Amino acid sequence: MHITISDILGTELKSMKEEIVDMKESMNFMNTKYESITKEHAEANEKIKRLETENGALQSGTAVRGLV
Repeated sequence: MHITISDILGTELKSMKEEIVDMKESMNFMNTKYESITKEHAEANEKIKRLETENGALQSGTAVRGLV
């Protein structure tokens, strides 16, 4: 059996390419999750601001009526 340096390098490069593809897939998955979490966080912040505004309006309404 005659193994050349080219054969060894070819095998190693193929293995490295497969690992790089796997890393890219993992990075894409993490990026998708990060974008989803970022979007959910922004939506939660908007909801909190809206609720704080509504709460302030309700508190003002009760203060005007002398209930506070």
